[in-house]
Amino acid sequence: MMKSILLKACVYCVFLLLIVPVTAVSAPSPPQSAYRVLIDPAHGGTDSGVSVSSRATEKDITLAVALSLKKVLEAGDRRVKVQLTRSSDKTVSVNDRIKMVKALKPDLMISIHVNAGFGPEASGYEISFPGQKYMNGTAAGTADIVKDMEKTRYANSSIRLAQMIQKNLEGVFPRKGRGIREVPVPILTTLNAPSVCVELGFLTNRSDKDKLLGKDGQKEIARALGRGIRDYFNL
Repeated sequence: MMKSILLKACVYCVFLLLIVPVTAVSAPSPPQSAYRVLIDPAHGGTDSGVSVSSRATEKDITLAVALSLKKVLEAGDRRVKVQLTRSSDKTVSVNDRIKMVKALKPDLMISIHVNAGFGPEASGYEISFPGQKYMNGTAAGTADIVKDMEKTRYANSSIRLAQMIQKNLEGVFPRKGRGIREVPVPILTTLNAPSVCVELGFLTNRSDKDKLLGKDGQKEIARALGRGIRDYFNL
């Protein structure tokens, strides 16, 4: 009987040790002197991304929104420091983008994309994050267990960032949210930072296309993304 009680107590203690780090990261972080944000406008240069015409290409839309988002964030709070993986129409490989992230060590990263396909009726935005199961490595020794705990922390923070962005994009695309998905996004799976991929809408949908191509629509999207990021930092 005594052995059974001791065994249950030990299991309970281990359980607490495992869940405390995950629970703690769901709360907003304490104030910082600076917040480093990396914005990744997808594609660029020879890589146009999805395209329905020479005037409607993913690479141009993602860059326009990223540049607008940079202005929104820097104007909103001096503590927010923004960098882009590209600030012009140039080719940047996924490997080069990953190197930038590792060198900068941002507090968060947002990769901006545009969707297409699934017929003209498909529309709306969706948000993806890599999740712990898609991050490299599995627990073995003590050092690997610590790394897995860090990955859990980043995954939970990515979920909270996705939720903040989702809440604000709903005002731009009412009732068009396609959910938050845990998928193996290539540029995000190797990163040690809270990160999300945002598909802003469908170029193959007339309503989405008008918003994505219009300067006012691009600014509206950028403001919504900016509010989501500020909410995540609790600014």
